[in-house]
Amino acid sequence: MKLNLLKRIQCIVRNLLLPYFALVLSISCCNSGSREIEGMPSASMSSSQESARMTQRLPALRFTLSRPLKQAEAFELNVKAYISYFPLAKSKLPLDIPFESDDEAVAAAVAWVVDHFGAPAPDVSLKVKNILHTASGEEAPATESEKGHTITFQLEYKGSPTRIDTVIYIRGRGKFAGHIAVGKFEELVGSQREIISRAQAEDRLVKSVRWPIRIHGLDVLIPNQLELKLAYVWAPIKLRGKLRLPEDTLVPTWFAPGGVICIDGFSGEVWMND
Repeated sequence: MKLNLLKRIQCIVRNLLLPYFALVLSISCCNSGSREIEGMPSASMSSSQESARMTQRLPALRFTLSRPLKQAEAFELNVKAYISYFPLAKSKLPLDIPFESDDEAVAAAVAWVVDHFGAPAPDVSLKVKNILHTASGEEAPATESEKGHTITFQLEYKGSPTRIDTVIYIRGRGKFAGHIAVGKFEELVGSQREIISRAQAEDRLVKSVRWPIRIHGLDVLIPNQLELKLAYVWAPIKLRGKLRLPEDTLVPTWFAPGGVICIDGFSGEVWMND
């Protein structure tokens, strides 16, 4: 009798506790499956928190410009910053029909760059910055020969934007030209430092600039109108000397649209990129 009673009690206790253990096990499994990987932002993290975390410490970068792998005699080097290729003016071939979609034009431009300069390194990418539906870089073609695409790519390093652009002009769909700046980046040893925040950059701006100022013919009255962005920018000579950086070095920089006003991300020094 006592044995049967004990078994009934055990059965009742087991039925009561099983749902609880199942719930604990479920929570445990979910937590282990969604564990945040070190160095990666959480999906629940806000964009501002993610930006702050990703840009807390960054190195200075040395950029090496890639040289063309084919038809090298047709390309022209410009002050070690980019390479120009402009055979369009000499071309007398009939104009073909431009690409129907921007995606086709972008794919063709990337394929052309890879064909002439090789595939980019795994940590380097070309991000589309702007597309115009003309082969001249203007908003609209003035003549039939200007029909095509102008595609501006921004070079990125490990997902961080740089102020290095590549511009490809496509006349029709088979005649290419452009200013090409692709290559590899090298992190300078010992250069990694904490980056000042957007709020700190704006504070430096308020204290260092006499307001109002004119940018592209417009009066800018207060710093929050500038919408500062963070990117790798070529370090000016004065800053390179102060930080003992070599030539061809880019540093994390807060800048206003147009890139005229810059705040060094390392030191907070304000300088004009004119």
